[in-house]
Amino acid sequence: RAQIRHPESNLRLIDNSLIYFNFVPFQKQAVCLTVVKATAIIAWMLTRARLKQVLSFQQKKGRKKGNVFLVEGIRLVGEALLSDWQVVELYYSHSFKEAEAAQKIFSLARKKKIDAMEVQEKAIRKMAETETPPGVVVVVKKKSFELEIFLQSKPEFTLALEAIKDPGNLGTIIRTADAFGADGIFISRDSVELYNPKVVRGSMGSLFHLPIFYPVLLPELLSRLKGKSKVLAAVSRGGISCH
Repeated sequence: RAQIRHPESNLRLIDNSLIYFNFVPFQKQAVCLTVVKATAIIAWMLTRARLKQVLSFQQKKGRKKGNVFLVEGIRLVGEALLSDWQVVELYYSHSFKEAEAAQKIFSLARKKKIDAMEVQEKAIRKMAETETPPGVVVVVKKKSFELEIFLQSKPEFTLALEAIKDPGNLGTIIRTADAFGADGIFISRDSVELYNPKVVRGSMGSLFHLPIFYPVLLPELLSRLKGKSKVLAAVSRGGISCH
């Protein structure tokens, strides 16, 4: 019999059923209660410690430490689940569970065997950064791409971005580059963080569609491409060229 025990409770998953064990010391026996048939997604109780950790991913320091970032909303969560990026956990509210679009999200999560957890509405509101929380949030592992392999593939159209400070602008540029068929994007070290929540939301899922290299030393990269690729550059009024 396959058994899975949740580390913080007396819950066991046995033969696809969720069982609660209550051990009686003097009688040396266990009273068992089948809680729910585990045909969908199993939801464990969210501990304060875990909630605190998830909330830390809203900050750059927390994202760097955990090597993950948060994604919220039906569209963005769906894009993440459909991509080859690693979704670590999924959190949803009771109201979201009743939504029609939720079934597609749950189906994708089951196929990828992603841990999912129903949490209180107030917990979702804390996790989300939008004024009207969509009811679903996922934790996604950051993804790195091999620069050498990418360059060997001889990409025809790439974007190099230097010192982009506004997260909304960066998200929009990523979305636009994706729409125009860019093979990849290079983002300088002094630009806004790629995994900033506003960048993620502004990309509207395009973040998961093409290789993005961040952070990159652009002068060094452009010098490597010199003579091998045609470089077209533009600077804002008053700006300074990076090459």
